[in-house]
Amino acid sequence: AFSVFAMIIALVILLGSLLSVKGVLHWQLALFLLATIIPAVSVIVNFLLRPPGAGIDLSPVAFAVSALLIAYDVAHFNFLDILPVAHHSIFQRMRGGVMVLDRLNRIVDSNESLTGFLGRRIAAGTSISELGDIGEEISAAVRHSVPYETEIYNEEQNRFYELRMTPLKDGMGRIVILYDTTERKRSELKLVEANAALSAKLE
Repeated sequence: AFSVFAMIIALVILLGSLLSVKGVLHWQLALFLLATIIPAVSVIVNFLLRPPGAGIDLSPVAFAVSALLIAYDVAHFNFLDILPVAHHSIFQRMRGGVMVLDRLNRIVDSNESLTGFLGRRIAAGTSISELGDIGEEISAAVRHSVPYETEIYNEEQNRFYELRMTPLKDGMGRIVILYDTTERKRSELKLVEANAALSAKLE
């Protein structure tokens, strides 16, 4: 009874996660959910629908099939490479927009500031190529194998960002942080214009 209850809870959690993600993570979880359902069905058949000891016990076969599906999930879909990073309170409260990329440049985690910068919530598994113009700027930055900083301009939003990219250990991915520098940049431009106007008057 406890095993069945634990499996049901796990299935509900997995199903909830499956409905909230898209892209490669969706297929990863779908296959993992299938691998979880097979042993669960076997347990239910063995202990709830027939007396113990009657007929053939399908549990070993079910767990073997489940193990093969999980192995395929790990090997083909890189399941363990895209597990979301824990959302710590500091991570969510950072002023900069943070995204954690895996080695295939898929976003595995992001914070609320990034959602505000981009104007939409980014689902885990989204490729940076799906972010439009700003995604192209990020793609250029993450090609570097060492920490990298640059300034980018998002024409769609008419805003400036300072981009900082840091590679993770052993090439497992990258952390990208965006700081909105629009107000500072506009102040600098106004100061340049004022200096130019003053120089013109003095001439």
